[in-house]
Amino acid sequence: MVLLTAFTVFAAHIYDYEVLAVIALVGAYCIPPLLRDDKGNLHIMFTYMAILNSGILVLSFLKKWNWVTYFAYGLTWLIFGSWMAIGYSEERYFTTCFTFLNIFFFTFYTMFLAYKVICKELFSPFDVLRILSNSAIYFGIGYALLSTNSKEDYLGLFCIVNAIIHLVVAAICFKQKTVDRKLIFMMLALVFTFITIAVPVQLEGNWVTMIWFAEMTILWLMANRFNIALYRHIAIAVSILGLFSLINDWYRFYYSGYSQYGSNLADLFTNKYFATGIFSLAALSITLWFSRKTQANTNPADKQLHIYVYKVIFSIMTAFIGYF
Repeated sequence: MVLLTAFTVFAAHIYDYEVLAVIALVGAYCIPPLLRDDKGNLHIMFTYMAILNSGILVLSFLKKWNWVTYFAYGLTWLIFGSWMAIGYSEERYFTTCFTFLNIFFFTFYTMFLAYKVICKELFSPFDVLRILSNSAIYFGIGYALLSTNSKEDYLGLFCIVNAIIHLVVAAICFKQKTVDRKLIFMMLALVFTFITIAVPVQLEGNWVTMIWFAEMTILWLMANRFNIALYRHIAIAVSILGLFSLINDWYRFYYSGYSQYGSNLADLFTNKYFATGIFSLAALSITLWFSRKTQANTNPADKQLHIYVYKVIFSIMTAFIGYF
């Protein structure tokens, strides 16, 4: 079957016929399930898939055969995810699974980016979807692997590593002056997303609230500077998370835990949660001021309704926090 697969791919290359390559690919990925003997030859199966994906990476770059990459992408994660759901054991397979998880992720990340970046092609919405789905699958499976009592301390680090990966890719693309700017902005959006997730995973209490509101302000300033609607959407989502986190801080300190601080009036102000409220109010006030400035400078023909709606939401949040 391996020889038949190799011959079919060779024929597809010679005759420049993508359908032959797809048929060969489907047959190649059927080999591991068909030859499964329940003896736990996991290293062999995943190594075989990794080599196969590397060949598909080269073939897709040389031929620009999108359907080949689609099938390789879907079948690889389908087989890997199915095996995780059925046969995974942390004691036996954690190192192997985590290693090949990274190999598959970087292979497909390279596969989706290489041709577009080197050949300077614009990214379509479907290209963005492929990158986002690959990142989501990688993060979801990796998070599940680390969500155990013995490894949960590494969850925050895993989130930060995800952010660093996309930041490095954004930096590389930024140096390539002809790369589609939308790709860079999307990579930075992923960076902020994983930082947002890392904050509650690794930190506790008022630090979560303060970092989220600081991130909201930075995102809104970047959205104004580069006119990126996506950053505004992320900023409003982070601000809502920050508001609920602040309410939770207030509840835990002033309602559930206030009795342990006594009745001294100074205790109401000389605590980190009051300072967190002031910090959140300042961040929202700055963002609200820039949102009004953005709306004033926006061409009415653009019909950016979301800027007006977000300004109203920021106003309500600012009044709410200021009142309490």
